[in-house]
Amino acid sequence: MVIDDAGEISGAAWESLLGSIVRCLPPGAHLVLATRGEVPKPLRRLRSDQALLTLGPDQLALDAIEGAEVLRNHDIDVPDATLLALLEETEGWPVAFYLAALALKSHPRSDVRRPSRAWDQALSDYLRDEILDGLVASGGLTREEA
Repeated sequence: MVIDDAGEISGAAWESLLGSIVRCLPPGAHLVLATRGEVPKPLRRLRSDQALLTLGPDQLALDAIEGAEVLRNHDIDVPDATLLALLEETEGWPVAFYLAALALKSHPRSDVRRPSRAWDQALSDYLRDEILDGLVASGGLTREEA
């Protein structure tokens, strides 16, 4: 079972429901909570039982081996120093790393630490399409604010 935006779960009724779901899961089943914030209260105690695995930015960021694999899979050949600079500049964020790598591929002479217009445009498009448009659609932002 997957619950997205779990950080929005609040109130006794929701917390009770979550606790019931956890207790009723059949053997081998998993509950996955996606949140950008704190884990809801009824699940925090699961940490002490080692039944809660928390993945944060450090675990989700690409490391050098994973970054090299992304580059290889897209036929992007760069020196190790460039790979490490890409990881540093993007903080290992997979989408940003991928977009930066594609921009670097299309502009191989560009300086990683000074993103090309292609990278700026690709990242801007991604953020608008994936984040800002969703906030506008949900009523969280007006079109002018986005």
